[in-house]
Amino acid sequence: MATILLVIGLFLVALVTSKFQVNDPSITPLNIFLHLFFLNDLIPTAPAMSPVFWTLAIDLQYYLLIICLFPLINSSKLLYQLIVLAIAYGLPFLITDKSLVFSWLLLFNLGTIGFQFVSQKINLTQYILTTAITCLILYFDKGLLYMSVGFVSAVIIVFVRSPKISFFTFLGAVSYSLYLDIIVTGK
Repeated sequence: MATILLVIGLFLVALVTSKFQVNDPSITPLNIFLHLFFLNDLIPTAPAMSPVFWTLAIDLQYYLLIICLFPLINSSKLLYQLIVLAIAYGLPFLITDKSLVFSWLLLFNLGTIGFQFVSQKINLTQYILTTAITCLILYFDKGLLYMSVGFVSAVIIVFVRSPKISFFTFLGAVSYSLYLDIIVTGK
């Protein structure tokens, strides 16, 4: 939220200090409010002020969902793990609205499976099996590109240990929305 306020503030400063006039219909008090709470994609008539906000809205929805599911995800009990898999495998086909997290659960599930493996909730065989099943379903749902990028990213995160480089550690400490918004808006 702080980064969004910062970007809006920078935009307003740039607007006031320049001779640039904005006749953009997306900049209204209601639309700014919707963007502050990542609700703009849920309102079909609200135009997007920035193309990256939809991904931040999906992230926020995922964070809220993970709060509810974490006790199941963090469990070593097979029944709870199967419940999480059923949710991840079923909801993308039941709720297909791309502005909701459910459409993207298969990609998030690759990270969830990786977490379970790294935290020793599942073994290597279970990791390989559930990753393969997730990738197969993901291929049929989103296609080869999404499946490939999701798989490669998940495998790198789980198995590749890179040296700590202070510059990248700093970037990781800064919310990615800050530099995405600044890059996209150019402010």
